[in-house]
Amino acid sequence: MYISAGLVVHQPFDGLPRFLIVHPTKEKHDKDRAWSVPQADVGEKEVIIQAAIRATVEQTGVVARVVGMLDDVVYRNNKKRIFVFLAEPLIYSLTPAMSPS
Repeated sequence: MYISAGLVVHQPFDGLPRFLIVHPTKEKHDKDRAWSVPQADVGEKEVIIQAAIRATVEQTGVVARVVGMLDDVVYRNNKKRIFVFLAEPLIYSLTPAMSPS
């Protein structure tokens, strides 16, 4: 079974909650794929929570602090289990992040 981990990064803005999401690929043919929280497979000697933080930094450049665990989900085919943590950004931004061109 594959193990992956991700962060639900939240930050209030104008009194409303905001959540960090990513698109799984930059390929044009995958433009219809669903948006998701940053996540990645856990390395062989990697701690699950560290994998979630690493994935968020690699995919978004956002450094976040984990505040708790939300859930772990096993896919129906039992080939993948995802651990999901709640986090807050360490550096607050008042403007949306720009994707590289």
